[in-house]
Amino acid sequence: MRVLVAAMLTTTLAIGGLLGCVKVDLDAIEELSLEEKDLLGRKVFELAQDELGLVESGPVASGLRSLGQELSRELDVPVRFHLLDHELDQATSFPSGDVVVTKRWLRRAESSDELLGVLLEQVAHVGSRDVTRTIVASYQPEVLRSALAGGQGGLLEAVAANLTYQGSFGRHSDATKARSDLQVVLWLRQLGADASAWPDFLGRYLSVRRKKDYHARSHPIDDKRVERCRGDLAQVDLVRALDGKAIGASVDELFAELDRSRKSG
Repeated sequence: MRVLVAAMLTTTLAIGGLLGCVKVDLDAIEELSLEEKDLLGRKVFELAQDELGLVESGPVASGLRSLGQELSRELDVPVRFHLLDHELDQATSFPSGDVVVTKRWLRRAESSDELLGVLLEQVAHVGSRDVTRTIVASYQPEVLRSALAGGQGGLLEAVAANLTYQGSFGRHSDATKARSDLQVVLWLRQLGADASAWPDFLGRYLSVRRKKDYHARSHPIDDKRVERCRGDLAQVDLVRALDGKAIGASVDELFAELDRSRKSG
C-alpha cells in the first residue's frame, strides 16, 4: 500500500505540473493505437489489484461477474465487474474495462432497476473510454508509450494509485456525466427496465451528498444533474427495445442477494 500511496503523491505533483503548462487535448487519445490502449488498461489494473482487496467468492461477487458477462454480450461493451472489500460507497471503472464496486454502494439501490442503473453508469464510462481519455490527456501519448516500454519509473503505479484511491482520473466532467447519464437511461429502456430508476436513484442520493458522504465528495451529484437526467427520459420512448429478459433475471437475483445480506447484517 505504501508504494501506491507514494505513487499517488507523485502523480498528483506530475499532473499538476503538466496541466499548468500543457493545454489538455482529449482528442490525444487517438494518438495511441488500440493495442496500446488495451495494454495500458491491463497494466494499470494489474498494478491496482493487490491493493484493491477484491472479493473473489460468494454469491454477490459471483452474481456481479455473471451480470458483467451478460451485459458485455448484450451491449457490446467488454466489461468485468469485481466486488470491492471495504465499507465505503465506491464504484470505479478502470481503462481495462474492469469495474470495482462495493457492496455498500450496490445496497444504495432500492430496486432491481436502480441496481442495474448503478452498474450501467460504469459500463457507460467503460464504453466511452472516459478514464483512458483523462489519463492520456494528462500525460500525453509519448509519455505513456515510454511507460509501457518500461520507462518513466513509477508512472503506471501512480496512475493505478490514483484510480485505487479515487483520485482525479476517476472523476468526470459535467459533459461526461451528462453523456453517461443519457446512455444509462437509454440502456435501461432497451433492456426493458424502468428508465426513471436512474434519475430517481440520483435524486435520492442527493441527501447523502448533503451529509458529506465519502462517495458523494468524490463523485458529486447535484440538482442540475438530476433535472438534466430526468429531461433525458423524454428521449427513451423512441429507443428500440432489446431482449433484456436474461439480464433482468440476473439483476433480480443479485438484488435479492444484496437484500438478504443487508438484513443479515
